[in-house]
Amino acid sequence: MKSVETVMIYLQLRAGAWNEKNGFGALHLIEHLSFDGTDTLATQLEMEIFKEGHGINNGGSTSGSYVEYWASCPSPSLMPSADLLRGEAFFPQMNEKDIVKEKRVISQEYTDRWSNPHQRYWQSCVNQLFGKKHVYARNAIGEMDFVNSLTRAELVKLHKTHFVSSNCIVGIAGKITRNQAQEAVEHLFDKVPKGKKTQLKYAPIVPENRYLFHKEDENKTVVELNFITPGRDDFSQKQRIAFFLSKYILGGSMRSLLARELRVKSGLVYDCGSTVSYRPTAGVYSLDASTNLKDAKEVFSIMKKVFVNFLHDGVPDQEFQRALNYINMRTLMVYDSVSGIADNITSSLFLDNKIVSVEELNEIANSITQDYMLKLLRKYLDMKKAYISIMAREDPKLSI
Repeated sequence: MKSVETVMIYLQLRAGAWNEKNGFGALHLIEHLSFDGTDTLATQLEMEIFKEGHGINNGGSTSGSYVEYWASCPSPSLMPSADLLRGEAFFPQMNEKDIVKEKRVISQEYTDRWSNPHQRYWQSCVNQLFGKKHVYARNAIGEMDFVNSLTRAELVKLHKTHFVSSNCIVGIAGKITRNQAQEAVEHLFDKVPKGKKTQLKYAPIVPENRYLFHKEDENKTVVELNFITPGRDDFSQKQRIAFFLSKYILGGSMRSLLARELRVKSGLVYDCGSTVSYRPTAGVYSLDASTNLKDAKEVFSIMKKVFVNFLHDGVPDQEFQRALNYINMRTLMVYDSVSGIADNITSSLFLDNKIVSVEELNEIANSITQDYMLKLLRKYLDMKKAYISIMAREDPKLSI
């Protein structure tokens, strides 16, 4: 990309909380320790001065499925950025003093997260839909008793298992040539053990009660209608795009069916919408709205009516085509920035083992008819199997 100066590198490892046994949070701790010193930059301060000297912005994160590192830099700093990521991911020092410190940091991160009522509610919903003991219900921050019990030897052993080249996906985009990118990747993996690619087998999900009331002393009441769907591994690209299109029509904008009824027409809510999310073997299709307690039943009743009518009748053909056109035009911007390109190619390879071009995505989307979309929804979104989730001061006692 000659018109920009930026280079972006993403490195993802199959090393998230889902991969851990006998407790979880160790991989998140390792990610924290990655920024406290490496084989070439002994301290956190040395790392920061190095980044400052090369104009590098850098960070990392941990999820259920991966640990991720990233760096953005001006093009002359490509190799220093690759060297930095190499040290962080594969050669962290993990000394005893930093382990003690990072356990304290993560303890505060843990407290910050679970002091938020919406995070507590979110965790209750995840437990409801997948089962409290399923790996999908794990929060990557970890269990503090387990994190605090970890020794350096245990962390080093875990690091050697998961932080290997066979477990990695790298994406690079920006003002670079193919040869420069190849040189950077070769340096990134220099002397890094090949190891083995992590292969996970997921237990069946075990949903809990179909009705969840999560009590919080909040003025806001959140109501959700949730459906468990097939996971990413069991849904084709076309099926996922059809679901995405349907959730946009239902709740993706102020033009959506839910917004028109709940906000524009009745003024009952400020916020409402629809979302689709996937784990490898299970997904969730959700409709949600936030309101006040006295209006919760009316809001939920309208939400159900909008959803059932949509499943039965769809929308006028002109409205469907407008939605499809909008999705296609927004897709054109997926690869419209250096960070967007690097992020998307890395995530696509990580999740699907291939990169799908914008043209291919639009071609798939254009093959979707409203009839196809509605038949898919009717197959998987059965009101008799819906899950109700509520956060409120008192139970509004909603029903299907």
